[in-house]
Amino acid sequence: MHLRSKSKIAALLMAVVLVSMSLASCAGGNTLSVNVAIVLGDDYIDYMYTLNADDEEYMIPEDDRTMLNYVTIEVSYKDGDQVSVLDAFIEACANYDISYELDNSGQSVSSIESYGKVSYTDSENSDNNVTYFWTYTINGVEPTEGRAGTNYVSDGDKIVFTLTGALASDYDEE
Repeated sequence: MHLRSKSKIAALLMAVVLVSMSLASCAGGNTLSVNVAIVLGDDYIDYMYTLNADDEEYMIPEDDRTMLNYVTIEVSYKDGDQVSVLDAFIEACANYDISYELDNSGQSVSSIESYGKVSYTDSENSDNNVTYFWTYTINGVEPTEGRAGTNYVSDGDKIVFTLTGALASDYDEE
């Protein structure tokens, strides 16, 4: 009987351990997968070539134009929370050792690696003034409002950050 009691106690302890592990894994350990790409936009590259046509130092090598090419990122989150575009971006940068800076609000990307917001002024025609800055799309669609920290993603979404340009009159700087 003494051996039987020890077996029951061991079985009970094993069951408690298994139940505890099962509950711990359900207590907020969720992940979702998103695909992230970071690229320099064609309009930025074209402008840099035009601006610096005689200066080879400013030419952007083909390999430097894509910093990330649709890598799958696993983002952990707690029950009841959502994963923002910014959460996925920060996780991707951490995984691939990419430096970045956020704007003063902490909700948008202001620079990635050495590429940040740049404005160029055409002294002859102010209608040609252009500003280059980081934008993003979710599944090919640019959000109509909100910032990277306030727009959310779902499992399997594709996020692309692009350094792109706009005429100063075409966007509202917030």
